[in-house]
Amino acid sequence: MFFGAFGKFGGLTVCIPEPVVGGVFFVVFPMITAVGLSSLHYVDLNSNRNLLVLGVSIFCGLAIPKWLVMNPDVIQTGEHTVDQILTVLLQTSVLVGGLLGFILDTTIPGTPEERGLLKWNAHLQNPENEEEAKVQSQQLNCYNLPFGMDAIKKYSWTKYIPVSPTFTGFSKKRY
Repeated sequence: MFFGAFGKFGGLTVCIPEPVVGGVFFVVFPMITAVGLSSLHYVDLNSNRNLLVLGVSIFCGLAIPKWLVMNPDVIQTGEHTVDQILTVLLQTSVLVGGLLGFILDTTIPGTPEERGLLKWNAHLQNPENEEEAKVQSQQLNCYNLPFGMDAIKKYSWTKYIPVSPTFTGFSKKRY
């Protein structure tokens, strides 16, 4: 938004050569994928339910956008703007795979242990040793704002707001 608001900065970003942008994307997107998949170590991947959710999400996330590129006129709602919006959204692999994974994970029955919720909650609430607690504290500090954290920490009610850096999670367990 900053670069778009000021023409000189926008012009500077436009001048970046495409191979440089491609090289950055070549490193950044696999890292984003790896970080996303790293959270699966709490999930029971020996469960057929979880394998189905993961496999269908990844496959459809890759296949549906490619199919829509090859068949651009398949979405016809009668409203041109809605057609364009749906086409753009359904050609986004991350959106298709993530949304499908979310829907499948919430609708296919599974135990909290199978879904990894018990291990995740135990890990967050009781670090195994002092070193892990220190690392966890440093990781949580990376979400702090560059300024104004003292004012935010001063109010205890901010720990209940999910977008706040001081959010500690909801105390009532819901599965």
